[in-house]
Amino acid sequence: MKITIINGGPRKNGATNKILIKINENIHKESPEAEINHINLIDLHPAYCLGCQSCYKTGKCVITTDNMEEIHDMLEQSDGIVFGSPTYSCNVSGLFKVFHSRVHMTDEQLLFNKPCVLVTTCEITGMNKTLSLMKERVLTAGGYVSGRIGIKIPLNENPINEENENKIDSVTKKFVKDIRRNRKPFFERFYTYIAINIFFKPFVMKNQDQHEYVIQSWKDKGLIK
Repeated sequence: MKITIINGGPRKNGATNKILIKINENIHKESPEAEINHINLIDLHPAYCLGCQSCYKTGKCVITTDNMEEIHDMLEQSDGIVFGSPTYSCNVSGLFKVFHSRVHMTDEQLLFNKPCVLVTTCEITGMNKTLSLMKERVLTAGGYVSGRIGIKIPLNENPINEENENKIDSVTKKFVKDIRRNRKPFFERFYTYIAINIFFKPFVMKNQDQHEYVIQSWKDKGLIK
């Protein structure tokens, strides 16, 4: 069982990453054999996406200085993924947005059939919108949401208390169970079918030369013949 945890918060000692660390610990309790990669995006200093669309054709980003392609491959090889971002202005962090743009996960359906957990924290308000935005990113990349954790917490306070530990424990257990079950729920399967065949496929097939890798990725996943 391979799992990747992505911390999109700029502070490694912040509330969001403390929750992610607790999830990491709980996964090991549920599945001692699990191979977990816990990535702090702030350490990678990811560059902005250039919008060149080279990844559509080649499957690789032209930027090679920040290890984002290694993160892409890590996500592709994972059985499940945990995404974390603090809520900034009712949205994900800028760091998380840059990450999402750089790993070109949507068009090639990088998260296809993978269960994902979403984590956010906020001090005042906006975490539900952040979770909704993260959910949309997961669904449009072919994955599905196994669990969500949103915790309202004052700045610099520890989010790990008895109530939140119970919530984290419950979400982690379901996440590991979903990985082992390996069965994407019906609604999410239907969502992926509509997204591919109604929205993505007509555009991609009109521009096949520019989307060689995307098309091959879809074939490898059995999304098209």
